[in-house]
Amino acid sequence: MTTGYHRSAGVTAAATFALLASASALLAWGYLLLPLLDAPPDSAGRHAYQNYPIEFAVFTFLPPLLIAFTVRTAIGILQLRPWARLAALVWAAAALTLCLAVVCDHAAARQLVVAVFLPPFGREAPVSASQHRSSTPRPRREPVSAIRLTHFFR
Repeated sequence: MTTGYHRSAGVTAAATFALLASASALLAWGYLLLPLLDAPPDSAGRHAYQNYPIEFAVFTFLPPLLIAFTVRTAIGILQLRPWARLAALVWAAAALTLCLAVVCDHAAARQLVVAVFLPPFGREAPVSASQHRSSTPRPRREPVSAIRLTHFFR
């Protein structure tokens, strides 16, 4: 079905990227799923899909459905369908929300690590204005990113 419009190079590039990302996601999903299927049973003789049937079903069926939806959206974008534009905007909003959640979660996790694992004497106490103007130099401490948290890996 042809329309009276010619699609731009940006639209073609976006749809091509969606198709390539879908193929990559399908390969990655298969790479993660096959070891679960081939995993040996536990001591009770049960496989992973028997121990966790709901999680296994979600991991088995949800990614291919999302990938198929992405492929259909990319084809719709190539055909300049209006619903495909809306679907692409929904995917972009979902990706933005997920990325912001990961960034916020990372910042919260870093604050938690600092609060839990940094000893109280290593944290700087709040400084009043009069103390700030004092001539005694404050000791320099390393930034939080330079602190080694070796007890995580024991």
